[in-house]
Amino acid sequence: MLTVTAANAEKHFGEENPALSYEITGFVNGEDKTVLTKQPTIAVDSEFPEKELPVGSYVVKVGGGEAENYTFVY
Repeated sequence: MLTVTAANAEKHFGEENPALSYEITGFVNGEDKTVLTKQPTIAVDSEFPEKELPVGSYVVKVGGGEAENYTFVY
């Protein structure tokens, strides 16, 4: 089982949007992200386009990863 966790990010007024990232843990037998058949996607959960987000707090969602020998928990 792989656990995918979105990293916290902050944006201050007037700054560019921060890069969104995530960490994947739980690989075994020396494996790493190279065994993924599909990389997870990451995005801000909002009805607004990412570049037009008003001030506020948002959930960053990660999903869609695939691997032959692993299940995913987000």
